[in-house]
Amino acid sequence: MHEDVCNGAEDIRACLVLVPFHKEQRYDGRMLCRKDGRRHMNLKVLQHAPCTVGILVDRRMGGGVSNSMKSNGGSMRAARDADAGPQAAAATADAQVLHHVVAIFFGGPDDREAVAYAGRLAMHPSVNMTVIRFLHASDNRMNSSSSRVRTESSSNTSEVAMMFDEDRDAEEDEEFMANFHNRFVASGIVTYLEKYVGNGPESVTALSVMAGMYSLFIVGKGGDRKMPTTAGIGDWEECSELGPVGDLLASEDFMDTGSVLVLQQHRLSKTGQKSKGLEDEFLQ
Repeated sequence: MHEDVCNGAEDIRACLVLVPFHKEQRYDGRMLCRKDGRRHMNLKVLQHAPCTVGILVDRRMGGGVSNSMKSNGGSMRAARDADAGPQAAAATADAQVLHHVVAIFFGGPDDREAVAYAGRLAMHPSVNMTVIRFLHASDNRMNSSSSRVRTESSSNTSEVAMMFDEDRDAEEDEEFMANFHNRFVASGIVTYLEKYVGNGPESVTALSVMAGMYSLFIVGKGGDRKMPTTAGIGDWEECSELGPVGDLLASEDFMDTGSVLVLQQHRLSKTGQKSKGLEDEFLQ
């Protein structure tokens, strides 16, 4: 089955494949696995897809929906459509539903992909988008620079290589977020917030406060990059395909409302070159 999905995505040169999570929410809020083969397919798609892959955990929306219009003139339009007839009034009522969506950014390529997708969703008139970036409480560029000098003098080659990879990721994060801020935050399309946390447990506490506030959480799968802001979150991870943060948000014991979309950015194509994904299209 996963071959059909991957081949189809390659044939149409898709930049994103969305697949459903293998668990579905019951009437009582509990998550139940109804199709055992779906998880196996999802894991294979994550491994072989030629583009970005998103896994959607579909749950009830909770308090993440309101009846206010995103754009001005909503009341005038409603009055005009009411005069036009019941069908037009019903269509206007649907358009007035505003979904509150949040993208969570800790850092790394998967999180950049999540925020890039959030930028697309933010253009929809029925979406109120918020991007929340988690930063370490002691984040200081001066300290980071001095630490970099000390690490470069280390005789451990693997530590130096890891340091360069982390620095490159951090630079790409800053460049991406600066671009995103100029295009979406400065223009008022997206609300941008920063939360400073000292460790993983503080991040968990900050995320728990968001329960019931949003109808959709967009996060990156991540997990490859070690960060103090996510340390320990994945210790009790049940579904590795969701990553530590996605698995936490999708847990019925953590919150039972609000869908979760977990994105994994595609790394390399068959030719060894990085494929075109949401982030690449966003930065153009």
